[in-house]
Amino acid sequence: MLKPFEVYVQARSLACFQPGLTGAEWAALQASAEQARDRLAGHTFWNVNSTARGGGVAEMLPRMLAYARGAGVDTRWMVVQGTPAFFRITKRLHHALHGSRGDGSPLGPAERACYDEVLRDNAEELLVLVRPGDVVLLHDPQTAGLAPTLAAAGARVVWRCHIGCDTPEEEVARAWAFLAPGLTAARLAIFSRAAYVPPLLADRSVVIPPSIDIFAVKNQPMAPEVANAILGHTGLVALAPEAPEPVFTRTDGVPAHVSRGADIIRLARRPPPTHRWWCRSPAGTR
Repeated sequence: MLKPFEVYVQARSLACFQPGLTGAEWAALQASAEQARDRLAGHTFWNVNSTARGGGVAEMLPRMLAYARGAGVDTRWMVVQGTPAFFRITKRLHHALHGSRGDGSPLGPAERACYDEVLRDNAEELLVLVRPGDVVLLHDPQTAGLAPTLAAAGARVVWRCHIGCDTPEEEVARAWAFLAPGLTAARLAIFSRAAYVPPLLADRSVVIPPSIDIFAVKNQPMAPEVANAILGHTGLVALAPEAPEPVFTRTDGVPAHVSRGADIIRLARRPPPTHRWWCRSPAGTR
């Protein structure tokens, strides 16, 4: 019997944003928080994904939930559990939504039965917790099959797809065909780019570009020479002989040291370090 587990997130006050906002912007943020509290009064906003650590969703949720809880919204995070076979199938779906064959394994009736069985086990526990009128935000292919059961129990189900492919192709269509039965029960689907929206969800989808918490570790100010040192120690660029220590500050304020490298396949030598690095987000901003 596979049971989902809860990840507990501490509330964080929205007051941390006030110094960087104008008076009008701060008032608008407070008004939005009040509206969210009113609309969700007596209900819970659930986030459901497949891992508590590793990956973009697990990195994003603690920050977003902390702010939502700080705004007075009852929001909770559940993580479904699965078998190795289940996660092989969902990895295959992940690759397919990117337009890749991945390991090339089938997505047929046997895979469908395995996928449904794992989510049926997880749904039993979720049905004990989720009440009619609650909002459930399901993340990515691993949770899409939960939508019919939760919707039948009276929850307002939304599915968030964090991945996709700009151009329709055979593998993408194969993934959507596999996920379609579950997604029929979702009231709304959220995508990062309009190009990712499939025809089956075109009438009930919205686009929300990826965003970065301005207080996240990855977004903290950093001297160019320290940034180059981190890139050098991870193996992305050549490490300068005079490079400083590759250090950063963790969320709890404690200094930390970058020690692990990246597995990289190269056709040429590492590029030299530079003092001008541009980072492009998935939404296309710099």
